[in-house]
Amino acid sequence: ADGVDRLVFEFTQDAWVEIKDASGKIIFSRLGKAGSREQVEARAPFSLVVGNGRYVKLERNGTPVNLSASTKVTVARLKLD
Repeated sequence: ADGVDRLVFEFTQDAWVEIKDASGKIIFSRLGKAGSREQVEARAPFSLVVGNGRYVKLERNGTPVNLSASTKVTVARLKLD
């Protein structure tokens, strides 16, 4: 759909993902298990918190998103517009 982003998470170890929309409402919150994939469709802008972020690969509409630049200790926090 127009204006909707497709986010694909791949987990190499268990990791937590939380996505909030522009109003701060949680639209996705889940523990991703090692070896699994999750796909979420959301309308930007949104913010993400990824626990154990170094073990998660994220693609937005087929383009890789670098989580390591937003990771402090083990948690990645970023906003996608």
